[in-house]
Amino acid sequence: MTVATPSARYAANHILAAAWEIRSRGVSFFAAGIFLIAAITGSPVPARGGTVAAVGTPQTPKVVFNPTPTPTPTPTPTPTAPGTNKVVTPPTVTPTPTPGGSPTPTPTPTSGGGSPISFSGQTIPPYNDLSDNITAVTFAAGKFVAVTDAGRMFASSDGLSWSIQFIAAEGTDLMSVTYGGGLWVVVGANSTILYSRDLQTWSAASTVPSSLQLNGVASLGGTRFIAVGGGGTILVTVDGDVWTAQASGVTGYLRGIVVDAYGHVFVSGQNGALLEQVAQTGPASAPDWSPVPGSGSLLANLDAMADLGAGDLPTPPGATLTPSFDNLVATGSAGAAVTFSDDFTVTPQISEWSASVGQLDETNTTADLRALAYGDGYVVTGGDNGTLLTSVDGKTWTPAEPLLGPGVATTASYLAAAYSPSLDIFVVVGTEDVILTSTVPAETARLVNLSTRAHVGTGANFLIPGFVIRGNGTETLLIRADGPALSAFGVPGALAEPSLSVFDNDGNVVASNTGWGTNANPAQVAGAATSVGAFALASGSADCALIASLPAGAYTVQVSGVNGTSGVALAEIYEVASTGTRLVNLSTRAQEGTGANIIIPGFAVSGSGTEALLVRAVGPGLGQFGVSGILVKPTLGVFNSSEALVASNIGWENDSDPARLESIAASVGAFALPSGSADSAMMVNLEAGAYTMQVSGVNNSTGIALAEIYEIP
Repeated sequence: MTVATPSARYAANHILAAAWEIRSRGVSFFAAGIFLIAAITGSPVPARGGTVAAVGTPQTPKVVFNPTPTPTPTPTPTPTAPGTNKVVTPPTVTPTPTPGGSPTPTPTPTSGGGSPISFSGQTIPPYNDLSDNITAVTFAAGKFVAVTDAGRMFASSDGLSWSIQFIAAEGTDLMSVTYGGGLWVVVGANSTILYSRDLQTWSAASTVPSSLQLNGVASLGGTRFIAVGGGGTILVTVDGDVWTAQASGVTGYLRGIVVDAYGHVFVSGQNGALLEQVAQTGPASAPDWSPVPGSGSLLANLDAMADLGAGDLPTPPGATLTPSFDNLVATGSAGAAVTFSDDFTVTPQISEWSASVGQLDETNTTADLRALAYGDGYVVTGGDNGTLLTSVDGKTWTPAEPLLGPGVATTASYLAAAYSPSLDIFVVVGTEDVILTSTVPAETARLVNLSTRAHVGTGANFLIPGFVIRGNGTETLLIRADGPALSAFGVPGALAEPSLSVFDNDGNVVASNTGWGTNANPAQVAGAATSVGAFALASGSADCALIASLPAGAYTVQVSGVNGTSGVALAEIYEVASTGTRLVNLSTRAQEGTGANIIIPGFAVSGSGTEALLVRAVGPGLGQFGVSGILVKPTLGVFNSSEALVASNIGWENDSDPARLESIAASVGAFALPSGSADSAMMVNLEAGAYTMQVSGVNNSTGIALAEIYEIP
C-alpha cells in the first residue's frame, strides 16, 4: 500500500496562497481538458490503454481514453467523465495560510541498497517446453507482443499469461516488432518483413531488398515505419508493404531505434554508431543521416536506445526562440551506457536541430546490455548472464535481482524490454523462454493532490472537478468542498453552505456529504485531513468532506450551493492511500470571473524523477460541445510553491510546437482544440512539489472555462 506523504500535502496546501499573490499576472496554462468535457457532457470515458516500444524501438503514443462528448452544456446530476484540478492549498490572499508542514518537495531517493523495482521470472506459460529465444517485446493496443528466433509470436494482456498468435515459416528468425496506425510490423533475418492488422492474418512485404539481416523496427507515426539491420541497412515505408533503402553512411550493423516526442529519429549500432535524422512527413528521397556530435569517440556497440522523456524550457509569451529537448539513453557491449539529448530551436525563419552525446557511464558490469526500456521515471536494462539493472537517470545504475520461478535459467541473457503505462509494469524477455515482469514502485513521480477554487453558481455554473484513477486496486481519497472555511483565509463571498457529490462514469452517486460533521465517523475524516496536510475544518461548520475508496475509473465531483445559493468554494481531492492505483487526469469546469473569482487549480507532485503533464485552459473549445457563455480568450500560467512562474501560454498555437501538443493530446485522450482557437495549452516536466495553475480571461473577460491536467505516460 502506498500512503501519501504529509510533506507533499502541505506543499499542495501552500499553493493556493501563492496563486492569489500572483493572480494579477494573467498568464495561462492547462491540461485535463478531455476529462472536463466528459464531466460536462456525461459521456462515458473508456479505460486507458498504452503503447511502449520494444528494445531498440521508440515508444509509441498511448491512447488513454477516447471520449465521445455530446453537446450537453449544463451539468446534470449524472456528470460522467472527469477532469479535475485540485488546489491542494487553502485559498487565501495572504501567503502561507496552511498549518505547519514544509512546502518543499520530498527528497528524491538515491540509488543504492538494491533496485526499487521488483521483478519475477518465468518461462512462457503455458508453453514451458519451448526452447525459443525471445528476441523482442513491445506494448501497444492494450497488449504485450513478443517474437522469437523460431518464428513464434506471443501476446499477453497482463505480462503474465501468454498465448501464441502466429507462427511464421519454420526457422524464421524474428528480431523485432512494433505497432503504428493500426498496423503490426515484424522484421527478422533474410529480409523478413511481415505486417498485420489483427495479429492473426499476416502479409509479407512485397518490396524489400534481398538478403538482409533486419534487427529493429519502429513506428514513425501512422503507417510509416523504419527498419534497421546489418551492413548499415536502413529501410523506410509508408504502408508496411513497399520498403525503400536509405544510405546510412556506416557499414556495421544497426539495431537500436528511437523516435523522440519531436519526431527526431535516432539509430544506433556497431562500433558506437549513433546516427540522427529529423523525421519526414513522407518517404525521403535524399535522407540526411549523420553521426550525432560526440559519438565518434564511442567504441562500444550500442544495441538499444530509449527516450527518457521530453521537456520544454519555457519562455515568455510572444518569444521567438524556444529550445526543447529530449533526454535519451543507449546501452550496449561490455556494460556500455551513454546518455545524450537533442535540442530543437524554432524561430519564424529557421528550424534547427542538433544533438550532443555525453561520456560513457559506469554500469559496473561487463555484460552486453541489449534490453532497454523506460517508463514512469525508471530505466531498465538487461544483458548477458542474467544481468539486470535499473536507473532513474540513465547514468547511475543499480542491480536488480529478480525472483525466478521453477525451471527459469539464472544465466539467461535478456534481449529486449518494454513498459506498459496502463499496467504500470515492465516486461523483460530473453534466451531460454525467459520472461520477467515487474511493478513500478510507488516512489515514482505522480499526482497526489488536486484542488480548484472558483465561484459556484447555479445550473451550468456549478463547480465540477473530475478525475481518473488508473491501475489495479483501490484509491482512498479525501474529497472536500470548502466554503465557510475560506473566510478564515480572508476570501470574500465564500459559499455559505456547499453540497458535495461524487459520481462514477455511469452517472451513479458513489458518495455525498452536506456538512462534514454529519459523517458516520467525523474523527476519521479529521484524521485523514491531518495525515495529508490539509487545513482543519471547524467543528460544526457547513464545509463538506468525505473519504471514498474507489476502483480504477473516471469520476466527477459536483459542488453546488444548498437551496441554489452561490459563492466562492474550494474543491479538494487528496490521495490518502493507494494499492496499485494512481491519479492520472484531473480537470475542473467553472465560471471564470475576475479578481478573487478567477479559476485557480492547484496540484502536488510526489515521488522521484519528474512528472510530464499536459496542461490546458479551454474556453472557445467548449463551444463545439454546445456550452454557452464560454470564456472567449483564456490565459494560462503555472507557478511553483515559491510563486515563481514555471510556464505560461496564451493561445495553444503560439507554442513552439503546436503539432506536438496535438499529438500529446490525442495520445492521452484529450479532445482536439480547434485550429485557430484562443484556447491555451502546454506541456511541462515538473519535479516533486506543489504547483498552482491560474486561468483568467484576457482583459478581465469572464465566462465558463475548463482547466485540465493530464499525466503523459
